[in-house]
Amino acid sequence: SCANSSITGAITDACTVALNTAASGNGFTVALSSNTSAVTVPASVTVAAGASTASFSAAVASVSAAQSATLSASAGSVVQSFALQLNAAVPSLSVSSSSVSFCNAAVNTATTQSITLSSTGTAVVNISSAAISGAGFSVSGAAFPLTLNPNQTATLTVQFDPAAAGAASGTL
Repeated sequence: SCANSSITGAITDACTVALNTAASGNGFTVALSSNTSAVTVPASVTVAAGASTASFSAAVASVSAAQSATLSASAGSVVQSFALQLNAAVPSLSVSSSSVSFCNAAVNTATTQSITLSSTGTAVVNISSAAISGAGFSVSGAAFPLTLNPNQTATLTVQFDPAAAGAASGTL
């Protein structure tokens, strides 16, 4: 068995083989296999003499579509299986606000507003750049390209420094 039976994204999972009695002599070797290249396990694991369990790691790669995987442990004619559900990792980016307001900004006086970028999916989000348009607008606060892991955030600071009175708009 493994710590997780449902996995999203790439992880290394802790797994265990268990015997119904303690291994004797020089220990007991159990052959391991996976039915998919998305899950890699060692070829075998040895249960130490006097022990009834042994640990190993399963390396799970990210998959682009959900799929099932089966890990098998065998010794002689006995085969035991453990089912894994591999879920596709999906990148998703959210922005804290779709607009910001610089109402009543004074001419030649810089005013700032913050915008938070959040990785809300189950995969890494790569942001290549940020560009801003509009007279008097600028953006700072993050170095691009920017990589956000799931649940990670970055804050951008949008500055407006109007050179003349009147309505203005910009786009980030």
